[in-house]
Parts: sequence; C-alpha cells; structure tokens
Amino acid sequence: MFMPSKQQIKKSPLSDLLEKINIICVLCSESLDSQSLLKNSLQKILDILRSRHGSIFLFDQETKELTLNTSVGMNIDDKKNTGSLISSPLMIKNQLIGVIHVSGKISQKPYTQREIQLLDFLANQIALNYQRISLTHQLESQERLVSLGKLAGGIAHEFNNPLDGVMRYNNLCLSHAQNDEVLREYLTEVQMGLKRMANIVKNLLACARQSPGSIHKVDIHKTIEQALKELYPYLASKNISLVKNFAANLPEITDWGIERVISNLVKNAIDAIDKNGTIEITSKSDDGFIKLQVSDTGRGISEADLQKIFEPFFTTKDIDQGCGLGLTVVNEIVKYYNGQIKVKSRVAEGTTFTVKLPVDQ
Repeated sequence: MFMPSKQQIKKSPLSDLLEKINIICVLCSESLDSQSLLKNSLQKILDILRSRHGSIFLFDQETKELTLNTSVGMNIDDKKNTGSLISSPLMIKNQLIGVIHVSGKISQKPYTQREIQLLDFLANQIALNYQRISLTHQLESQERLVSLGKLAGGIAHEFNNPLDGVMRYNNLCLSHAQNDEVLREYLTEVQMGLKRMANIVKNLLACARQSPGSIHKVDIHKTIEQALKELYPYLASKNISLVKNFAANLPEITDWGIERVISNLVKNAIDAIDKNGTIEITSKSDDGFIKLQVSDTGRGISEADLQKIFEPFFTTKDIDQGCGLGLTVVNEIVKYYNGQIKVKSRVAEGTTFTVKLPVDQ
C-alpha cells in the first residue's frame, strides 16, 4: 500500500480556511478581555481575507455614534488604501454594538459573495463573545459589590452605636464649656471629626442597603437646600462661592436618595478646591428627566482616575477626607432610578457631574 510522505501531503485551500476560522472561533470563546478579543480577531480576519486594512467601531448607546476602537494597517495618508471595502455589523438580538470594516485586498480583486458571508459569520462570533465578556464583567462587579455591601453593613452597624454615644457626650461637654474658649475650640474640632465619621457610616449603610426605602415625592430644590445646610460652614472656610441656577416649576420626584446624591457631589467639589473657587449647581427639566449638574473650579480628575471614580473605596483624597464611598453611593442611587450620570473633567480646570433622573417612576 502506498503511503505519501509528509512532504507530499498538502492542505487543501478549504481545510486551511476552516482551520483559520476555527482559530478565530476558539480565540473568541477563550478571550477574557474585550479589547484583546477585538484586536486579535481583526488581525485573524485580515489574514483569512488576505487584506491589509481593517477597523472595528463600537456603537455608543448614549451618543448614538460610532467610535473607532481598534484598527490594523490604517493610515489616512496612505494613498494606496483604495479598492473594494466590505463591512459587517456586530449585532446582538437586533441591537447594534459595532461595525467591522475590511479593505485593501492583496489581490486587488473585488471581494466575493462567499467572503462577505464569511465576514458576517465571524462578526457574529465576535459580537456574541463581546457580549459574553461584558456580562461576565458585570456579574463579577455585582458580586464584588454584594460582598463589599455585606462587609460595609457589618462595619457600619458595629460603629454606629458607640459613635452615637461619643457624639452625645461631646455635645454635653460643649454645653458645659461656655466660658472656656480654648476647650470649646478643641471640642468643636472633635465634633467636626465625629460628623465626618458619621457621614462615612451613612455611606457604608447606603452601600449595604439593597434599595432606598422612601416612596414619597419631594421638591427637588427643597431637597438640594436641605443637603446644603451642613455644607455651608465648609464652603465659608474655603471662601468658595456657591452659584445656584434653578429652573422654575420642576415636577416633584420620588425620593430614593436625592439629598445624598447632592450632598456627596458637593462635598467632592469642596474637597477638590483648595481655596477661593466656585461651585455651581444647575437644575432643569429635560424631556421627561430632571437634569442636575454640579460643577467646580477645582483641581480636576486625571483620565486614568476617571475610569475608577465609581469603584468602592477608590479615592485620591487624604485619609481624613473620606474613604472613597461617596461616588459609589451616588452611582448606585442613580442606577436605582434608572437614571444616568456622566462626568467631564480637566486637570487644573475643574469637574462637572451631570445626573439625569426620570420623573415618572
């Protein structure tokens, strides 16, 4: 029986193509990072389709715009980037998540119908696994928040009773130190420190709580004023100007933690200003939403830190200024409303937080 040598065995074009397709499918299913999935898959697709140029754009559901995520061989100054181009949407259950483009075929021939169908198939694999990675990260984040919430709740309850007792005795000492200015000054400093500790405990309890308990409607501006009451001394101590631009006749909204949202955002703004700055609070109605903005002229937030500011216990502040839970609480409350929160910031120029809360709940 004749047995061909290894040199005589050659892969058929079809078997070679199937092997490359299988590599992409395995790559998609094993990828744990969305960026690596897109970049590596795009390179493999260019190899299969024997093309020089490719790009993947992701669709932003909020801005309704496509944004370039990754590209291979793209150069806007390269005049050789001509010839036929094929594109395929990245779709999940009729929802667009992105688009993949391939061009610059090495043979300079038009793409065949089979190659277009192949790109559609591979784009579908990429989309499915992109969603898998996103859901996995969301699940991991939720599990981490649940664990942190349980820990935070336990710590807060342990601290709450003794802290309340210390605050009561400190207030009694203040009432008996009417004629001793030095002692009163010391006790007032202790009182301010205890209030900061009490606020940390409140934030810990807010993180641990599964959902806000209130169901009554409130006037948004009265709620903002209530949140600002305890903050006026801090504004005065730093000579910070507070500007309020409130729209008239805003509808009432269910109170699921608005006061805490405003309080934490304004506290962050105060901490971001060393001295002589401005904080502006704006409210207006926006197509079924109440839109709130808190802007400051503080030190701003770096690009790297912007990606982490809503993570529990992440903070760039000194240890005596907070434990990194304020924005986590704000984010969780906004999520409970099915609202939106965005932040824009430039280092040394200031920061603006924009919160949109639906009126109908």
